[in-house]
Amino acid sequence: MGFGFRVSFVYHVSPSECFTAGACPMHPSLSLTSRRSGKAFKLYPSPWGRLVEWATLGRAVRHRPFHALTDVSFQVGRGRVARA
Repeated sequence: MGFGFRVSFVYHVSPSECFTAGACPMHPSLSLTSRRSGKAFKLYPSPWGRLVEWATLGRAVRHRPFHALTDVSFQVGRGRVARA
């Protein structure tokens, strides 16, 4: 069984912050900015736990959350590459 993950970016910048801090998505030198991002996984005690959650539409919780990354911030400049 493979592990899948979803990456999503949400940008919350006020107009005043955009021009004073250079954090604007349209800023010419920045291509990507991420602040306080994280990644969490659901850990199941057995493969049956995943099936039970699916069959009960999430009403029977069988997992415990595992936060692999918390509070990660980074910026990628235009023309640069970020690799994980």
